[in-house]
Amino acid sequence: MLPDMSELPSPKLINLTLRDGQQSTLDAADWIFEPRDFAKVIAASVKAGFDGAEIAGGQSFQIAIGRGYNPFTILGAVSHAVNASPGIDHFELQMLFRGANALGFRHYDKDVVEITLKEFVKHGITKIRFFDALNDIDNLELPESIKGVQNVVLEGAICFCHYADAPERYTDAYFCSYTQALLDAGYNAIAIKDMSGQLTAERISTLVPALQEILQPKNIPLTLHCHSTNAEKSQAAIAKATEYGIHAIETCEGVIAGGSAHHALETIAPDMVKDQSSYRQLSNIISKLWGSHPDRKDIAIPQSLKEQLCAAGVPGGAMPFVIQDLKQQESAIRAKYQSSNNTPDEDIDLYDFSTIVD
Repeated sequence: MLPDMSELPSPKLINLTLRDGQQSTLDAADWIFEPRDFAKVIAASVKAGFDGAEIAGGQSFQIAIGRGYNPFTILGAVSHAVNASPGIDHFELQMLFRGANALGFRHYDKDVVEITLKEFVKHGITKIRFFDALNDIDNLELPESIKGVQNVVLEGAICFCHYADAPERYTDAYFCSYTQALLDAGYNAIAIKDMSGQLTAERISTLVPALQEILQPKNIPLTLHCHSTNAEKSQAAIAKATEYGIHAIETCEGVIAGGSAHHALETIAPDMVKDQSSYRQLSNIISKLWGSHPDRKDIAIPQSLKEQLCAAGVPGGAMPFVIQDLKQQESAIRAKYQSSNNTPDEDIDLYDFSTIVD
């Protein structure tokens, strides 16, 4: 049964443009890292009614270093600007952390993870989202010193996945069990992280109520992070989540919206745009920073290939890298398949790239 809509507050709004938006759409050379540019987007986001912004984590750390920027210097300057601005010190500065992988692609020692997290908190991050792509709780152990930090949200993400050929693998019960494990590990907020746009409105209508049964009695907030790679499905999923009283939804704005990134607020919830003038100003600032027609890597991917990768669970932001990797290995994959015991169907074209993806 749906809750009484008249009693539900509007979900909080988180702007992902500066981190996940860039990662999901742009080449590393096109990222912006100047604190003054971050501050412009944040100030405009506040005026447009947003409650927070993701400004660090994921691939931003190594890309910043590769471009000659110190990520912590950037965060320190941004958080100082926020704290020094009257009326916006409540604004949440969010980052994404890969658990035991920290900000890289291998496991790091626990003391390295702890020191890194402390540095982010020291430089103004007030919400940290932790995730493990395989939902392995052993990779999401929180340092005791981080658990005790005041006024920092420690959000554990459940990575949503679904395989049509094996629906019994990832049931609502599975995600509820993992959510409980995250709470037991010390997390004080939960997010549904749908990296490849697999969620549907139908699945939201069972999953979100099941999670809320666990979270609401403990006053634990639930956020929906849903990429727009599969635009129609994700838009319907987000709309359905708001009907069930989701705590927060996340968007990308302006020229960074849509595609493999995230829907713009005006696309998924135009009624939540309270001030059209301020919202247009936010889009205009984003256009000035990246240009009105940025070189988006995700737009160049054919829709049929996007849907194929979505079905396999490939994150929207990783698609350009996965495609590049598969193209480099295309001949090896074809040779391995031909040397296996598989008997190709006569209709299969082994020289078609979609077959390589399969």
